[in-house]
Amino acid sequence: MIKYMKPLKMFQETLKRTIDMPQSVFIGFNVTDKNVSLAVSDYCYLRAYGYDVLPRDQTLLDNLVSKVQDCGFDLEGIIVAGKYHDSPPMNIHNLIHDLCKKGKFQSLKYACYTDNVTSPNAKYLSHALEDSIDISLVVQMLQANLDVFNTLVERHKK
Repeated sequence: MIKYMKPLKMFQETLKRTIDMPQSVFIGFNVTDKNVSLAVSDYCYLRAYGYDVLPRDQTLLDNLVSKVQDCGFDLEGIIVAGKYHDSPPMNIHNLIHDLCKKGKFQSLKYACYTDNVTSPNAKYLSHALEDSIDISLVVQMLQANLDVFNTLVERHKK
């Protein structure tokens, strides 16, 4: 079952995980006019790392399915961001539904951002990745989401 969630709701669902559950990661997609960049989180949801950049062409869905299946991690969810300048926007919800159908992903949750999401940690990381802007954008988006999750965890503990 594919489930769209607002980012805060996804965070709350993630907090329900127990120690008995397998470790999992988030994958981030940043959709631009020409590419879809991918980033992956660590198991603790503290850091995001660049994973790949895929052209936005007729092979995109096959390539995304392959990358998600081949990453070797249990997937907690997908966090998607999109910024468009020239071409018509991609329907993110249709993309995720098609990805799940083609990849036969049984249970997947996802969240979407349509604006620029960043944090101080994400901005710091972007300086180290100046040569690969597309990877940098998706890493910033996923890192910012992880930073928000961890800030909320700290507030929840108090």
